[in-house]
Amino acid sequence: MTLRIGIGLVLLAAVVIGVRFGGGSPEGASAGVPPTPTPTPLHGCKTGHASLLLPDPEPATLDLHCPNVLPPGLGHWTVDIAWDAAIVSVLSCQAIVPGSGDQSCSVGEDTLRFEGDMAAGTGDIELGTFTVTCLRAGSSELTVTVVRLQDVTQRPIGMGAEHGSVECSGPTATPPPANGDANKDGETNSVDALLVLQHDAGLLAELAYPENCDVNEDGAINALDAELVLQFNAGLIEGLPD
Repeated sequence: MTLRIGIGLVLLAAVVIGVRFGGGSPEGASAGVPPTPTPTPLHGCKTGHASLLLPDPEPATLDLHCPNVLPPGLGHWTVDIAWDAAIVSVLSCQAIVPGSGDQSCSVGEDTLRFEGDMAAGTGDIELGTFTVTCLRAGSSELTVTVVRLQDVTQRPIGMGAEHGSVECSGPTATPPPANGDANKDGETNSVDALLVLQHDAGLLAELAYPENCDVNEDGAINALDAELVLQFNAGLIEGLPD
């Protein structure tokens, strides 16, 4: 009897020690289950996603920000965002880092750039915003490229990037009719007719805005279009074909 009690006490002690130091697996314990991995923080910049509905999409404003900036803080940056210009158009952008210093944003045909040289602080830094719209149905990635990201001492912070996207749903937007404004100066006049004639004669290799020049919509840009522009400019016709 004494021996049984002794063996029982030894086993009980073993269980207590195992539970206390992680060696046991009593009911409710998570032994054998691997811990949930902690996500690696992004050291770089990212943008967001938008979904627009054609044929009259409401423009959407997205931001570009750089999370998890550690001390001594962001000081220098150049970040580009590119898109498919056949599907998406960026209407404007704004650099919005608070404080004094040099910062800017610029929009091209298929790329925009945010850049700055100033003490921007730590944490989640919003570099700026940009407004997008859709030209036709489809989707376009907003590809983020970190060209330069440095702290205030010019040490690299990181080159990570999380891309965004724009989804354009619905029928393809109908382009406006050609208005004869070949140089897109807001007026349709003899200057535009001259540009069309020079292009038709081979004296001008390319027109800057050919989408405005085929005014009779016959699939060709030639002297017939120039003639219509001149007639419109002289008041002989009230409007151009649409």
